[in-house]
Amino acid sequence: MDNAKFHLTKDVKKIFQESQIKVMTISPYNSDQNMIELVFRHIKNIIKKYNFKTILKMKKKIIEILEKEETKKIIWKLYRSTFLYYRKFLEKNNETDKLEDDFKILIGT
Repeated sequence: MDNAKFHLTKDVKKIFQESQIKVMTISPYNSDQNMIELVFRHIKNIIKKYNFKTILKMKKKIIEILEKEETKKIIWKLYRSTFLYYRKFLEKNNETDKLEDDFKILIGT
């Protein structure tokens, strides 16, 4: 769940404990760690160099960019850094027990 103040009240926490629901909070929003923001920023930095005459030409260029192996590597690197950021958030909040096994594999722990 997100970090809305009412989600973090004693009453809400008590309800989760009594119901034996394991709660996992997400890290606060940060555009520098938001995967889609990072990918869009990467693509925008490339396409702003071009002067497209039509939307179709711009669309074709974006597809070309996304299909490049180099772009795929960059996206994977951004994806991994986003998860590492989230892991630090969990560690800071003593919630590392919430890391799933496949999550641990993904970030290389």
